[in-house]
Amino acid sequence: MFDKAPMDLYKHKIIFVTIYSLLESIVACILLGQQFLHFVTSVLNPIAISVETYANIVVFYALIIGGLFILFWPINFIFLEIGFKIADWIQDRYPWFF
Repeated sequence: MFDKAPMDLYKHKIIFVTIYSLLESIVACILLGQQFLHFVTSVLNPIAISVETYANIVVFYALIIGGLFILFWPINFIFLEIGFKIADWIQDRYPWFF
């Protein structure tokens, strides 16, 4: 029925789900970081800040996002589960995709 062996199908599905979950995590971190950066710049905008202070804010922002990514890593399992559901749906509808 399929041209590929079941193990190859599973391997391609794992790759698809991994890429999907990573993209989902990156989007979540970007949206969270965008809100944080908007808050910081709206608070500090009236104050004349130097480039060094702004660089420190950016580093702090990067540390916050990295910490949130590590802190909320179990959310990736939810993204993985969603990715597997999407991969199963794609495999049922379009068997040639994987």
